[in-house]
Amino acid sequence: IVLRWGIQRGTSIIPKSSNPAHLAENFAILDFTLSEEEMAQVTALNKNLRFNDPGVYCAFMGGAIPIFN
Repeated sequence: IVLRWGIQRGTSIIPKSSNPAHLAENFAILDFTLSEEEMAQVTALNKNLRFNDPGVYCAFMGGAIPIFN
């Protein structure tokens, strides 16, 4: 669902998997669309957190510089 949400909002997505079943599932995101209501529901889950901001999540490395403000 999240992959489809990303595609519909125009975001480039890069899913990773080495499992053939998961790869097939990832391709299946092109077989359906989310309604406007479903898109809004997924968007509403946003907590404004980024898990790749080294300034927040890698502080143990001596205070890395944040890449997002």
